[in-house]
Amino acid sequence: MRIPFLALLCACGGSSDDTKPSDSGTATPTPTEVEQPDEDLNITNVELDGECDMAVDYGGVVAGLFETYSYVNGTVADGVVPSSVLEEITVDGDCRLLKQLNPFCDPVCGPEEVCDFGTCIPYPANQDLGTLTVTGLVEDVVLEPQGSSNQYFNTEIPHPGFEEGSLIEMRTDGGAFEPVILHGVGVTQIELASMEWEVAPGEDFLIEWTPPGGEVVRSEVHVAMNVDQHGLTPIQIICGFPDTGSATVPSSLIDALVDGGVTGFPSATVTRRTVDSTEVGDGCMDLSVTSHQTPAVTVDGYIPCSPTVPCPSGLTCDPVLFICL
Repeated sequence: MRIPFLALLCACGGSSDDTKPSDSGTATPTPTEVEQPDEDLNITNVELDGECDMAVDYGGVVAGLFETYSYVNGTVADGVVPSSVLEEITVDGDCRLLKQLNPFCDPVCGPEEVCDFGTCIPYPANQDLGTLTVTGLVEDVVLEPQGSSNQYFNTEIPHPGFEEGSLIEMRTDGGAFEPVILHGVGVTQIELASMEWEVAPGEDFLIEWTPPGGEVVRSEVHVAMNVDQHGLTPIQIICGFPDTGSATVPSSLIDALVDGGVTGFPSATVTRRTVDSTEVGDGCMDLSVTSHQTPAVTVDGYIPCSPTVPCPSGLTCDPVLFICL
């Protein structure tokens, strides 16, 4: 799934706040008009191939839950934006430290181009996938691409949009690529033990949540953490944990993250998800079935600030770092 550096929460796959797209997609026909999954498939035997490698991640579709609504949303392009391919700095257990590389082109690229480390290339264009059908939700969804953006979205499905343990299938028919079939498994809204996180250099960070209730668990818990909101040293921690109810971010990565620089208000996204993927064209697309939480994060020893959030008495807000000094 895509991991945009300063917009954590596809996915997947997909951003991670509670903001809906402005309009819902094409209305859904009655379920009898929609082809249903192979009756021999179930959540135990369905193959889920995981997220796309960033180097070939053309995009994908998310069927997701927020606290107050459910949605289907996605785009698939014909290429990859070079700056979205993050460099792996180090690995410790289930977590990785990743760095965003900043391509440079001289002269600068045109409005429909993007810099590929010295060379301007056409900006990847979202593709028409034809008719996109998602079954296994509480109501089947059938979508067509919207306008020139070729985005697929529906934020008006009944909430919650799917049941825990439901087999979900996405199909495309027509459009730029050969027909695609991907699968997922319904997840419940992830509930964290605490929505207030404080990370400290030199200490492991324990994350706890309510584990799934079903006998068969196909989900994982994806965690993304960033403490440098102004991109001075664009690194982040990405973890993929078994969905068991608790996991630890190692102190070695916390230290490296903080040493890279703390600016602004730190952020984190926690996503319970299943992900399936397949090749399209010269790249890859995926289907993520997700639920999200965005805990508030602080770093021990640092107080964030902004023009509207002043520092405590006696401290001054640094106008570049947005940290109280």
